[in-house]
Amino acid sequence: MSVPGGVVLRPLEPMARHTAQRTGGPAQALLVVHERPLLPQALRLAKDQGLKVQPLGAGTRVRFRDGPVSGGWIRLGTGFADLGVEEGLLLAGAAVPLPHLVQHAIAHGLAGVEDLAGLPGSVGAAIALDEGWEERVEAVEHVHRGKARWGTLASARRGTCFVTGVRLRVRPDAPQAVAERARAAARARWSG
Repeated sequence: MSVPGGVVLRPLEPMARHTAQRTGGPAQALLVVHERPLLPQALRLAKDQGLKVQPLGAGTRVRFRDGPVSGGWIRLGTGFADLGVEEGLLLAGAAVPLPHLVQHAIAHGLAGVEDLAGLPGSVGAAIALDEGWEERVEAVEHVHRGKARWGTLASARRGTCFVTGVRLRVRPDAPQAVAERARAAARARWSG
């Protein structure tokens, strides 16, 4: 399989390298996509090769057996790890770790995500899999049927979508107050 620059192909990649539990045998392939415009192309390439692919986030909630892992996996790389603030919205790429999202909000005095403190994982996986995002999501960027688009949370949770980014509703607040609420959320999460 020939891949474009900005996409790394790792055939027979041991999935233990990519999970928090460090379990998992070799997958048929792992594709790491570093540039947003290349994700639809990488998905088409995998499909053309007959390789069924699934998204792999930070690897904190997936477990693989130690034998061979069927299918392929796509991990979003550096081009999906952006963070920004724009007109009352917190912008995050799907590859951003949740702790970095919370720290970015604190640094910019933005309330609305501090309850995520202490959670492992990536923004993309949390958006795709977790409840509780409905009130905070303005829009979700995702690839569906080979096209990148912005849509609703519900549209991004379709079974064949790859979440690539999100716009979150936030509100200004004192950084110290946001940080204290984040510490309290993390303590509550890990104490009980």
